[in-house]
Amino acid sequence: MRQILAALFLVTVTVGAAPLARAQTQHTERDLSASARASVAQAMYASTATSAAIERAADARISEQRRQIEAMQTRLEQLGGSNAALEAQITVAQERFVQDLVARDRAYAQEIAVFRNALTNIASTPEGARALRRFNSGDEVGALAILDDLRAAHDRARQARSQAELEIDNRRIALLHLETRARTRLGAQYANAGTFLSDAQERTDDEADALILQGDLAGARRRLLSSLAARVRDAANQADNRFLRADVANLHDRIGDVASALGEHISAIEHYRAALALRRDLVASDPEAALLQRAIGVGLYKLARTPNAGVTWAEVASQFETMNALGILAMHDSWALDEFRRRAAAEAESSP
Repeated sequence: MRQILAALFLVTVTVGAAPLARAQTQHTERDLSASARASVAQAMYASTATSAAIERAADARISEQRRQIEAMQTRLEQLGGSNAALEAQITVAQERFVQDLVARDRAYAQEIAVFRNALTNIASTPEGARALRRFNSGDEVGALAILDDLRAAHDRARQARSQAELEIDNRRIALLHLETRARTRLGAQYANAGTFLSDAQERTDDEADALILQGDLAGARRRLLSSLAARVRDAANQADNRFLRADVANLHDRIGDVASALGEHISAIEHYRAALALRRDLVASDPEAALLQRAIGVGLYKLARTPNAGVTWAEVASQFETMNALGILAMHDSWALDEFRRRAAAEAESSP
């Protein structure tokens, strides 16, 4: 699962502001609506764990199953993305595909079971299911914005919950974050530079990912801080290496995400601002670097939603407006731009 990838952000809410008893429930796929079940099946089928298991299996049957699923997905797109019968067929085919891989690959079986549980609990409320659909479509900002609106109510519910329940919730949070990180190449122009990392750095990052999977966010942060120190030294010795500078920014971002999930907002702000400064420096010489510009926008978004960070929604909206003016705003981020405009206007109206 290890790749030289960027952190996007930790989901600081998971299943929304559900009643306390419901928030503590472990849901199963049988509890889900057809639409939510389809979202869970799609996320598992498209996960990096499944991709790795496919590479290990690599036989004619798996290839044929995959070809059939892709043919059905193409047909659904041709029908405008709305055909209940075909959507149900795709869901069943994706679930069967995953189960066939589970029967072949013990390591995959353990990994996908944990991910399935996290996805099922996220999709168990209408808000969570809607966010998961956006996540599957590639709109991570939109997915997180939906859940962000529920954060205050969910935080109130958290106050009445035990530490053990908080650890369970943090694990679900971390799993979705880890999958987002594994799918997202922030600064793909540096993708071939992974050889700059030493074996020790690779192992440290792998250990951090494993701890996130276990729900040990404090342990993951210690590993990431160790990796950051080594990466900063490397970047200082190779001042012209843009990849290393981008990777330092990515690590600051990941550490900020973990600190945010732990409720340590001062630390989160410190690392988010460090990542933002590095990315702004990188983009100064390449203003049309779409992924770096988007990373700046997401960084501002994280700061705006962190208490006492001093970043306004107007600043977030302005960054996405800049991307739009440069012609590098992705289609699935158009929704986010509209949302940030709305929040900036509401912010201005509420200001004294």
